[in-house]
Amino acid sequence: MTVDVRPLPAPGAPWFPTWAIDSDDVTRRLRAAGLDVERARPVYLRDKPGETLVVGYDLTSGDHHERGYLRWCADPTRAAADRRKGFAMAPAPCRLGPGVVGVGDQATLRVLPNDARLRRARWYLTPRKLKRTLADLDHGGRRLSGSATSVQVLTYKPERRIVARLDLGYRDGHGTSVLLRHSARATAATLATTVEHLRAHRVATARPIAQLERGAVGLDQFLHGIDLRAAASGPVRPELVDVVAEQIATLHRVPAPSGIGVRSRDAELSAAVRSLAWLRAHGVADPTLVARMRRALIDTSRDAGATPPVVVHGDLHDRNVLVDPDAAGGPRAYLIDLERASVGEAALDLGRLLAIGMAARLAGAVGPTHTRALTEIVREVQARSGGVGTAPDVLALHVAIGLVDAALTAARHLDTLTDPRVVDRLLGAALDVIRDPGATSVGPV
Repeated sequence: MTVDVRPLPAPGAPWFPTWAIDSDDVTRRLRAAGLDVERARPVYLRDKPGETLVVGYDLTSGDHHERGYLRWCADPTRAAADRRKGFAMAPAPCRLGPGVVGVGDQATLRVLPNDARLRRARWYLTPRKLKRTLADLDHGGRRLSGSATSVQVLTYKPERRIVARLDLGYRDGHGTSVLLRHSARATAATLATTVEHLRAHRVATARPIAQLERGAVGLDQFLHGIDLRAAASGPVRPELVDVVAEQIATLHRVPAPSGIGVRSRDAELSAAVRSLAWLRAHGVADPTLVARMRRALIDTSRDAGATPPVVVHGDLHDRNVLVDPDAAGGPRAYLIDLERASVGEAALDLGRLLAIGMAARLAGAVGPTHTRALTEIVREVQARSGGVGTAPDVLALHVAIGLVDAALTAARHLDTLTDPRVVDRLLGAALDVIRDPGATSVGPV
């Protein structure tokens, strides 16, 4: 077993400018740069220590919201080149002003649909441009109407991924909805092949419609329903637990399609160790707690027995399970966002499902009924597999890894600005799971 730990920058090397995550300070700077913004609220952070920083913002003016991000470079020459590229792309303006503005000497801010790496975003997020962009698709003889079409951005990770709902309107009054995924990695065609394989083996998920821009853009069927987090907010419904568990168990029984990736335990452990190093280096986690967590993960992974590989979702949590509780014939469940589908341990899926639920509970976002629902779903999946691949120590390991990932997400989504102890609480919960793996076989309580 090997654990990949990347070196941290030398002592004294700059991490990033603190003003970039200070809402008041960055708002003043953006106004000075020419944006009519009343508040720039930082919501996302990604950095390469001592090199670059990306901060995502929710930009507001009255009731109007825009999404944008700032890219800061420690090297002034690199910062100047990044700015030149931004202006050379003929940026689309927004309702707040210019679509690209310089902030100081080393930072550039871009407002959607402008993005340094997702360069075709404007052609898929601007309703009037969709008439041309989607003209070659089969619309059943209908003609798209830009004025009758609307776009709702659901997820935006700067320079990485956009997920949006496109409500396509036609001149004859007809309308339909599709889900758009625009990624910096051209994986849409590969994902569509994997999804069609899963659908052929009775996994319920969205049907791929088209892959465009050489695989950088995918269009899928839009599924109507609510996510599992919302569905599990009330009393636990046995029939809902049953259909969700059956979908997860069905996925784990699917024969692996050719070309699918592998998620090894060593790789998951290495990623968790790197996350712990990041949390410690940025001063958002107690160093002693980080050291204990690192040791516990390595020891548990070493001692836990091997489990048979299955097809896993790879990012299974309560927001990636869509349900229709009132469907004709009984509740239905769908697994969505299968971009990380791969071969790995079944406990990877179940552990992450429990971990993200625990994190939501610790944050006060869900109540006890939600925890009970996830616990029952895990029990049912285990029953359908005879417990194969979900031994208590293996499941505990993946719950703990999921909680470490939740801690990293909390830090990168800047939750620590309003709750400085959130990361330590998540790491503490992970340690508790490691210490009592028996309790994890039926989920955290």
